[in-house]
Amino acid sequence: MTSPSGAASSRLEKGRAPPGTAPGPEATTIIFSGSADYKNANYYFGTDFTLPNGSTTTFGPGAYIFGAADQGAFTTQSNGVTVYGDYYTNGNPHRPLILLFHQAGSNRGEYSTIAPRLVEVGFNCLAIDQRAGGDMWGQKNQTVQHLGHSASYLDAERDLQAALNWSRTVEKKGKVILWGSSYSASLVFVVAAQHPDEVSGVLAFSPGEYFEQKDMIRQAAEQVHVPVFITCGSSEQEAANARPIYEAVASKEKVFFIPPAGVHGSKTLRADSDPKGAARNRREVLSFLKKNFG
Repeated sequence: MTSPSGAASSRLEKGRAPPGTAPGPEATTIIFSGSADYKNANYYFGTDFTLPNGSTTTFGPGAYIFGAADQGAFTTQSNGVTVYGDYYTNGNPHRPLILLFHQAGSNRGEYSTIAPRLVEVGFNCLAIDQRAGGDMWGQKNQTVQHLGHSASYLDAERDLQAALNWSRTVEKKGKVILWGSSYSASLVFVVAAQHPDEVSGVLAFSPGEYFEQKDMIRQAAEQVHVPVFITCGSSEQEAANARPIYEAVASKEKVFFIPPAGVHGSKTLRADSDPKGAARNRREVLSFLKKNFG
């Protein structure tokens, strides 16, 4: 077949795995090249792929590579912003897809030990590098690196929207769940409120009113009617930041878990960041997901 760049490849077939390969839980880099019309976006399943700029990138078996024809869909400016991410799949497109967003100064590596556990219990996951982030977990935020600077938290909302848009283009049949960490834990309420028919659940790790408009997240939470899980670090200040948002959530199916041992953001599920609390905190998250999404 022909790739988006026009280069033919016998090892690619749209929407299907090459003979002898199958999806696995390993992560593969996704490059969002963007399209003004998401219905025209293509996706490919294979072991090598010629990118629109003509370079070839090699991926392992079971790798999804997503791209589209035109640059610049993920920014309102004339110069396009490329968003990088890792897709983790259990191979079942009918299972829910969790969109994973990191905290300030971070990158998609925040989920390198979390996403595989979610795959093990039946979820597909996409973790992205937002344009507001940095170098942690032994890796760089590629979106920030290619943009040339870290943007504001509010600017990063575009990247959350882009990930949700991407979930529509890849012929996924499962529900979509938003998962945020710190500033992105706040922004997931904004995105969920804007897309009530597309978002089926929200998990927020250390949300707060981190923006100039100090009631923005509470106002968004008042419009969220899907199942919501909110947690935070174990300090009084962490709980004080998150509690007003929890109280504003319109959903009748909502959980506010204040852990006996917890740290800020999604890293509270990582043993290397929260050795005393990670195991308990993971159990609470998985219990919520199992109850509401099977």
